[in-house]
Amino acid sequence: MPQPLISIIIVNYKARVELEKCLTSIVTFEAKTNIEVLILNNDTTNTLKELHIPTKLDAKVINLKNNLGFGAACNVGVSKATGTYLFFLNPDTQLKNNAISQSIAFLKIHQQYGAVAPLLLDVDGNMYPEQGSKRYSWLSFIIQESFLSRLAILTIFNNDHFLTSHNNDNPKQVSVVPGTAFAITKDLFTSMYGFDERFFLYYEDLDICHRIEDAGYELAIIHNGKIQHEWGSSAKKESQATKYFLESRKKYAEKYFGLIPGLIAYYLVTLPWIMWPVTIIAVFAILKYAL
Repeated sequence: MPQPLISIIIVNYKARVELEKCLTSIVTFEAKTNIEVLILNNDTTNTLKELHIPTKLDAKVINLKNNLGFGAACNVGVSKATGTYLFFLNPDTQLKNNAISQSIAFLKIHQQYGAVAPLLLDVDGNMYPEQGSKRYSWLSFIIQESFLSRLAILTIFNNDHFLTSHNNDNPKQVSVVPGTAFAITKDLFTSMYGFDERFFLYYEDLDICHRIEDAGYELAIIHNGKIQHEWGSSAKKESQATKYFLESRKKYAEKYFGLIPGLIAYYLVTLPWIMWPVTIIAVFAILKYAL
């Protein structure tokens, strides 16, 4: 068997039913593509012995001894991958066309792009309203990640943070592509030292996209590749998902805004809205006393 051009990396956690649908969709739309599929199983209670893998699919299950989290499991998969290109894919997705090979073809032609993602659709076939985004500034992080994002008066400062529409004629350049499904060369991914494993779950996609951009590459979402995503299908099965989300949010803020500004930003976005007036009054009181 020739060396695969593309290594598809899928991290599973209690999503066997969704994973089987995902694998079937890969065979349906990528039957002629030279691929291998590496399934990293974070579910230590189920070794996926009953997983139905289509006979035409070169797929391998790698059972991990512990739940490593998303990024760390992906890194294990990449260490086993033999393809020139990597395609990271959530198990709760289904291809709606040959989105994987289209993403790789785009990278081949447009080598200034470090990572590219297909368009994500909901179960009704509609484009997700929040996918692909600008890079957070300290202020936009506070607005977007807190209740302030729901205040109409503040949308003038942050109304174009996410990709909400798409030009069918051109790729849409963004600063962050969704970790749900995206393509990158193995050489570039390994040169970035993979996903930062300090992010157990959530925010690891923002982090690696920032590092790709900082290395001088562009990122894009292409309209012609389409993948359906059952948003949150896997994460909601993780009992500690909220804990991991908050931990990763804090680590992200500290990493990209600095320790003190990051902690302030994290505190503000985590604070219930009813506590904001009290906090503002307290800050002014402290400043008045200090000055």
